Amino acid sequence: MTQKPLIKIIGSGISGLTTALCLLENGFQVRILTKQLYPKTVSSVAAAIWFPYAVEPKDQVNQWSFLTYQFLEKLAKEEGSGVSMIPFLVLSAPEREEDWLEGLPKEAVREANISELPEGYERGYWAQVPLADTSIYLPYLVWRISNLGGEIVQQTVDREELENNDLQLYINCTGLGAREIFTDEELKPMRGQVLKVTKGFPAISMVDSMHPGQLSYVIERKHDYVLGGTDYVNDDDENARAEDTKMIIERCQRLQPIPEQLSIKQVAVGLRPKRDRIRCEWDDELLNVVHNYGHGGAGYTVSWGCALHVLHLLTSK
Repeated sequence: MTQKPLIKIIGSGISGLTTALCLLENGFQVRILTKQLYPKTVSSVAAAIWFPYAVEPKDQVNQWSFLTYQFLEKLAKEEGSGVSMIPFLVLSAPEREEDWLEGLPKEAVREANISELPEGYERGYWAQVPLADTSIYLPYLVWRISNLGGEIVQQTVDREELENNDLQLYINCTGLGAREIFTDEELKPMRGQVLKVTKGFPAISMVDSMHPGQLSYVIERKHDYVLGGTDYVNDDDENARAEDTKMIIERCQRLQPIPEQLSIKQVAVGLRPKRDRIRCEWDDELLNVVHNYGHGGAGYTVSWGCALHVLHLLTSK
């Protein structure tokens, strides 16, 4: 049997790790080259709940989201994966179209009763969705990759290296790093700040994503709550802001009863890679590069679907 070639994956966020594992499970040799290792990647900051937020194109996103849902649902049954299935209330409005519903199994979602909604809301959906605890799931993926013989090497990669190694196949999972390496002017930072707070009060996992710049959500994890967030496009400040922390708490208090005084374990900031559409395709100039970036606020939600699309691109050429 002919051995499949070595693939070099640039980036070790959720897209890089998932793509690496997908390729390893299909017989490829894999080496990840990454500037930052867990827990310093943007993916380490994410709330990591299944919800296709701020990402295009809708048709492909729904397909990739559905595939990812299936993979994560299986992982939720595996002890130690860090994935669980939780009820999630997505707040909406009567006139609003909710394309993300197409990415869910029909039995996993229902329209909420008015009595189940926060004051001031007229519509919402209860969905059973996967949630990944990043502190467990990301190390779990690294462990799976290592067990299958994959390598992770901390080093930077520039365009010159790609041009000088035209016989070597690369998968670009660099997120915002693609702005510099591939001069992608469509790619913009979308700043997200979250609070990880100690449990000690009842809370319901829910999100209001209807108004750009006013994203708010509460997500219950095993050991804490994640309160968010911000979705500021073209804001590349990676420092936590006290005014955003205050605003996040106030927004979450509009959704449900949240104590005035919280025990905040961590305030974290990550820059989502926002693009008009996900780029999951062969590069049109560098014929040895496949792209997988620009996932906006849906990196976890489309991770397995995009990884399978990369696999298809590699095996169908």
